[in-house]
Amino acid sequence: MTDAAAAEAPQKKSMLPWILLGCGCLGLPLIGVLLFVFVIGAGVAAVAGIMMAAPEGARLHVELAQTDPAAAYEDCSEEYKTVNTLEEFTAFVEANPALYNSADLSFSNTAINNNRATLTGTATGPEGEVGVTFTMINLGDISEGNAEDWNVVDITIH
Repeated sequence: MTDAAAAEAPQKKSMLPWILLGCGCLGLPLIGVLLFVFVIGAGVAAVAGIMMAAPEGARLHVELAQTDPAAAYEDCSEEYKTVNTLEEFTAFVEANPALYNSADLSFSNTAINNNRATLTGTATGPEGEVGVTFTMINLGDISEGNAEDWNVVDITIH
């Protein structure tokens, strides 16, 4: 090929801009999907933490009442203490050994509405198994998922 023919031959254009554009078009949606998954995952983790904290708060109440009923009573909500005296609470603890001497407290249904939780489950111990429903109130920052922030509003044995 002569110099004149080489000068007239079309120059090959670089494919690099097209490759970069294609990677960008694929990369942006991928970044968006990853960000969406991260946000959803963080939300699910937060909800799971809240859902686990209320039942743990009920378990902490039962454990405390086993060793120190007066401290467990003080840890109840003001709403509970306006309806029940320390003497009534202590009598309730003594009258329900299946709950307060339980080796296992498990909840089959946990419903949380704003800062209130209703926990329905069973307590199993040496005295047998009883059904129990705790109504709890969160007195702290519910988004932190601290079990210590959940206080008893009502306890029903069924």
